[in-house]
Amino acid sequence: MPLTVMYPRTIAGAPLTVLDQTPGGTASNYGPILSGMPGPFQVGAGSYPITSNVTITQPLQFCIGARLVIASGVTLTINAHIDADWYQQIFDTSASNASVVGTFGNSSISPGWWGAVPNGHPNGSGTNNLKAFQECLRARHRSDSVAARVFVPAGRWLIEGPAAAAVPGLAAAGLLQLYPGDCMTGEGWDSCAIIVGNTSSGNVISVGAPNTQGPPSEVGGFMLVAEVGGAFSCNGLMVYANGAQVRDVWISGFSTGLRLDSTDQFARNFVVEHCSEGLRVQRGGTTVSDGEVFLCGNAIIIEHQDNQGITVMDNVRVVGRDQAQSGGLGIVVTGTTTKAQIINCAVEGQFLTLGYWLVNTPWTQLTNCSAKMYGNADGLRIEAASGVLVENFQAEVYDGTPSSNKGIAVINNSGTVSITGGRVRNFWYGAYNETAGDTVCYTGLIANGNRFRGMHTERCTTLNVVGGSYSYNSGAGSNDCGIFGLISAAADVHLYTGVLAVNGGAATQDYGIRYQINVVGARVRISGAAAAMNNTTAQVTAAGGTYTAAPQFVVGAEVVTA
Repeated sequence: MPLTVMYPRTIAGAPLTVLDQTPGGTASNYGPILSGMPGPFQVGAGSYPITSNVTITQPLQFCIGARLVIASGVTLTINAHIDADWYQQIFDTSASNASVVGTFGNSSISPGWWGAVPNGHPNGSGTNNLKAFQECLRARHRSDSVAARVFVPAGRWLIEGPAAAAVPGLAAAGLLQLYPGDCMTGEGWDSCAIIVGNTSSGNVISVGAPNTQGPPSEVGGFMLVAEVGGAFSCNGLMVYANGAQVRDVWISGFSTGLRLDSTDQFARNFVVEHCSEGLRVQRGGTTVSDGEVFLCGNAIIIEHQDNQGITVMDNVRVVGRDQAQSGGLGIVVTGTTTKAQIINCAVEGQFLTLGYWLVNTPWTQLTNCSAKMYGNADGLRIEAASGVLVENFQAEVYDGTPSSNKGIAVINNSGTVSITGGRVRNFWYGAYNETAGDTVCYTGLIANGNRFRGMHTERCTTLNVVGGSYSYNSGAGSNDCGIFGLISAAADVHLYTGVLAVNGGAATQDYGIRYQINVVGARVRISGAAAAMNNTTAQVTAAGGTYTAAPQFVVGAEVVTA
């Protein structure tokens, strides 16, 4: 006699075959029974051993307490829809090399089906859910057209373990490994948290390798948080698959919080906090938007290792630096193959040494961005770069006492740098230029109310300033200037058109425009400018230098005296 009872039943009008255990015993192997069911069936409460490989193609409904127990070395393949509670364990794969795989008919499967239990559950306090999560990820099957999603329901799910071994064919392993095309999403970062403890190195979540076919990977909808004292030195979410999407994720307490390391990736609506490095973008063609990085060491690094397109960063905010972390850089764009557009981004907060740094990169556009700095931090530094365009950049020092910082610093560049519009104030230098072999163009910059000089220029091969205001830069001591220029090479050409560089009444700006010219043949051309200097000093001076002939001036400026 078979130790099962099968009889017809209807649920919501649909005929359903019910599988129940006979009181007092069970069959030795339910595999043939399950695979032989004629249609959709319900599994009643009880444990059902599966001791041989079997494939199920009919939908299953699991009652509370129903569980399939997979024997050692056995694989159960499910190519059908499953109906079960998200938190209900329906598979027992604790035996060696026992596994459940398949296409599943579900849009989502849950690690709870493999025995994951959240903290707060009567049986969940301190439970390590790593194996259950890993089994769930391995179970979901990807094809070119079907991608079942691993869904993490609300709760605080603890995972911990040693660094994962390398996986052949993938870029890097993680405690939770997603293959190209795999998707893992939670119920929302406000209700779903993956807590990582006692993991000292490697990656927590690693998403595949560059994929060439199939649907894109998708990750998000949860918090990924290092347990206090547990996982700080490992990395959080590492995304290596082309076309992957990261959204609605909050990451806290890792070495690198979020790394995007393939092309055509998207990261939207994210928060990274309390990491040594917040966000790193390693490849081109990536879009990053609507995010916040705060209290990290270095916040955002864009450094392409390919030449595969432009990284676009839009509406991302960087706030401060954690004093416990080293570093202190806001947004950095670097690398000779890196191209980036930084749009509508903001950097602010204490303990940062630099807001934006464009270094050794051939092309970057900074549009409608701002920096609110503290103390001696620089707002924007453009260094060893070329083809840089800055539009409407706003920067200020909002607290502290600066003594050498710069709102905009252009240093050692090899190509054209264009700065249009914007305002910098309360820095030591509003705009600072010290570069050779390039052309620096300012149009309409307002550099008023800085503590020493509105614009300071030395050894700048070609400087072109059109419009703008460099007034009220005073209070630090002697030689305060609206515009100061030190020309030290015969090829230097500084052109000013329509600039305003007046003192501010009770302020002590000593010079509107002051030039110190050391080499014959250097040229300063000033036209249509207003430059009043503390009532006493000539409009353009050549103090402190040595030269054998008068510098070449074409001066059409209005000299204003009180």
